[in-house]
Amino acid sequence: MSRLEELIQTLCPDGVEYKKLGQVCTFIKGKGLSKNAKWLGDIPIILYGELYTTYGNYITEVFSHTSEDLISSSPIIHKGDLLLPVSSTTKEAQIGKASVYMVDKPAYLGGDAILLRHKQNPSFLMYLLNGNLFEKSKMKCVFGTTINHLHPSKLSNIYIPVPPLLVQEEIVRILDTFTALENELEAELAARTKQYVHYRNELLSFDSKSKIVNEYKLVKIKDIARRNHGTNITANRMKVLHKDNGPVRVFAGGSTFADIDYSDIPKKDIIRDTSIIIKSRGYIGFEYYEKPFSHKNEFWSYTFSKECNTKYIYYFLLTKTDYFQQKARACL
Repeated sequence: MSRLEELIQTLCPDGVEYKKLGQVCTFIKGKGLSKNAKWLGDIPIILYGELYTTYGNYITEVFSHTSEDLISSSPIIHKGDLLLPVSSTTKEAQIGKASVYMVDKPAYLGGDAILLRHKQNPSFLMYLLNGNLFEKSKMKCVFGTTINHLHPSKLSNIYIPVPPLLVQEEIVRILDTFTALENELEAELAARTKQYVHYRNELLSFDSKSKIVNEYKLVKIKDIARRNHGTNITANRMKVLHKDNGPVRVFAGGSTFADIDYSDIPKKDIIRDTSIIIKSRGYIGFEYYEKPFSHKNEFWSYTFSKECNTKYIYYFLLTKTDYFQQKARACL
């Protein structure tokens, strides 16, 4: 039995109590202030813009002693308070994104944000409020179009689990451990990706190897490949036709695709040979694909002769992505 299971069995054997967020936290709204109203002084303030556009990197602007009339009614943030932006142009990403104020020095809170004062483990509440389960309930409290707003009074009525503090602390310990591991893995992946790109470019650059290999032949792609055209299909049509495990993949811009049946598009538009798809709209990119496929007809693809290794050519084209992207920008 794990430490967490032991604590739950001992401290809350009948289950964890659920309470409304408003019963657990006191909601305090920040005061709206102009970002231009800045003077030298010693009163730090977190302005809402920095709060949700550079989440986690708090920019503390200082106000002069003579400006206390502007901020006398602003709430003071203390260490452990939770900060939530309640207005954002990016609905799904940052609105209501909880962060813990971990600075020892108190600060004032500017507008379009709220702080939650509580007696719980602050990191436990942060993990909970940023979790997927709470996210679904939170988004029901958001209204607006261009600017999205989070309704604090509705947010306060959402029920959350409130285990004993020792249980909260153990959950935080576990999640902090996994967060640290995730950060290490992300750093390792970034390093490996950089290493991969370096060796891919090195292996496929023959300019420095000409003395070793004596010579190599340059050819045009059109001389060794057949250019394929795609199918006439719209993005909305792709959404309608898409089905899990569809045998034919239709590629669109970026990473967008739809898996469809053979009968959903003309037979002549289905490409059955291993090919390289050229994505020539927006982000320029290449896709190596071995199964039956098609693509929107503003793209094209190449099927290479048997004398060529298609994946080799795909890797070579990847080394030229930046070059083609620059060419595309020059045409705008």
